[in-house]
Amino acid sequence: MAGSDEEIPKANDAGLAFFDGRRLDLARFGDASHCQTIGEAVEVLRRSVDPVTRSRAAALAMVLALEGRSGTTYLELRAAQRALRSAKEQVDRAADHAPVVVATTDAIVRAADTFVDEATCPPNEWPTVRELVGRVVHEAEVAHAATP
Repeated sequence: MAGSDEEIPKANDAGLAFFDGRRLDLARFGDASHCQTIGEAVEVLRRSVDPVTRSRAAALAMVLALEGRSGTTYLELRAAQRALRSAKEQVDRAADHAPVVVATTDAIVRAADTFVDEATCPPNEWPTVRELVGRVVHEAEVAHAATP
């Protein structure tokens, strides 16, 4: 039905909507699926001892760190990469550097960095922040799905 509330993307109805039209199925993140901020995902991670839950919370925290970011300039892209690295530090620290969490955050940051490196052709070609976010969303889905 046109104009109904069902058509408006909401963070915890069917998934987290991104500006490129992709939706991240939050249900795949288990106990962290209710989280709407990186801080909430970190709290789930801190409270849990289950490695799968911790990995899923870490992956979602990495995605949430980039939510709302956009831009096409190289400086905006670098700022998004810095935000992702900062999120990794925050998440890893909150988990006391648990191997399953570090592996998850590392896989996401490495995939993002590799993507940017391969898509950049100095001095005037680089991916957009949207493309970087898309790569992080994809890797978060892959990283947490690969957890034992």
